[in-house]
Amino acid sequence: RTLFAGLPYLISLDNATDPADIQTSIEKLRALRFEAKGQLQRHCGLDEDPGAKILIFIGRWVKQKGVDHIAMLTPAFLRSHPEVQIILAGPPDDACGLYAGTLLDQLGDEFKGRLFVCTKFFRLPEELRRGAHLCFTPSCSEPFGYVDVEFGLLGVPSVGAAIGGLGKMPGVYFRQQNSDDSKSLIDSFFCSVDHALNLPDTEYWEMALNATKADFPFDTWRANLSGSYSKAITNFKSFAGEGNLLFDAQQHADAGTREVLNEAMAPRKATVLRRMSSTAQVAHQMRILDIDEDAEFLTQPVSDDRTHELMREAIFQGQMKGKVKDAEQLQSQICQADQRLTERS
Repeated sequence: RTLFAGLPYLISLDNATDPADIQTSIEKLRALRFEAKGQLQRHCGLDEDPGAKILIFIGRWVKQKGVDHIAMLTPAFLRSHPEVQIILAGPPDDACGLYAGTLLDQLGDEFKGRLFVCTKFFRLPEELRRGAHLCFTPSCSEPFGYVDVEFGLLGVPSVGAAIGGLGKMPGVYFRQQNSDDSKSLIDSFFCSVDHALNLPDTEYWEMALNATKADFPFDTWRANLSGSYSKAITNFKSFAGEGNLLFDAQQHADAGTREVLNEAMAPRKATVLRRMSSTAQVAHQMRILDIDEDAEFLTQPVSDDRTHELMREAIFQGQMKGKVKDAEQLQSQICQADQRLTERS
């Protein structure tokens, strides 16, 4: 019942990007990496180690990007691979991002010179990005993804989840077997990174070279987008008359009809469209609690500040017991506990 309902099939469009600036070879790529790595290490305060493999994540710290999984696995990466250095930078934008920052704050002393963490907007010059060995992309969902393209064109392969728009660049990826199972996602991500770090040297550099050859031309994107619009307009069918949505009826009805529709759909009122039990009607009429009509208190989420406060306490308790839970599981438990508390109140 929309313009796009007439499309015969779902069309995927890759966003257009500029190609790599220079044509290169493996030998030239190695030389650029060596030079950029030293500059990147000095810029981020890491130990200047020519043999180090730098893993990097730059972007918003949100659940969608899988940043909490990166934070949970950072100690394991650094302990199991002595040659690894990690750079994590970006502003936390939700409770999972704040949780990740709290976890990483405690690792500074143990991994001094091997871990750089910046929880604010961080701009890294393009030439310094060439110094990274792998780019983290463990997103839970991603419509297209630019970060893997930006790093790939500089000769830095990606490692993460092959979901949505990710997986289009050379790299090491895992398939999400169950997106609701955090343990499965964390284990798969760890195995992918471990495999990527243990790739034979020739295989890795061949992959890095292929990444610089990726091409997403503007002409192709423009032609595909124009074709999609043409198909949508050609196949569009207006659903006039009795097939209209309630929203359409409200928009085109006269004042009297619109009032009737709004009255029928009003909350907390028994109508032919919305039935209420006798108990619910009595509870509504008594109005024992002073609750705003629009504030459905049982469905209000816990604030990010409150969630972060509870997550910090959970981290402390987890460390005491030797086990830290992932952010998604903690957030779910916090919401459930808050709802039960509200219901009891």
